[in-house]
Amino acid sequence: MRVPRLYLPVPLAAGMTLPLNENAFNHAVRVLRLKPDAPLTLFNGQGGTFAAKLLEVSKREAWVQVTSALPGEAESPLQVTLAQGISRGEKMDYTLRKPWNWALPRSNRCLRNAAGLI
Repeated sequence: MRVPRLYLPVPLAAGMTLPLNENAFNHAVRVLRLKPDAPLTLFNGQGGTFAAKLLEVSKREAWVQVTSALPGEAESPLQVTLAQGISRGEKMDYTLRKPWNWALPRSNRCLRNAAGLI
């Protein structure tokens, strides 16, 4: 069985016990329906990946214990290219903001009109 991988935007270290944030809680408990003692992999976007286990689960919160740091590179080796057309108003702002939320290493923008590339 695959071990779920969750993002927690806090400093992580072996031996820590901490609550899951709202997004991680929703995914782990409501979507995946994980129970106490379920294994997890946690990462914080700062280059570290950690093994953890789910300690307690209640209706509104869950606690995890970080058991150890995992060796290896946390960043994806995949090269991702995002192409996006021009949209209006808030949709364009949302689309331009998303690559940074996905932690893409770079973003290339290209514009195209009916005659070709601008």
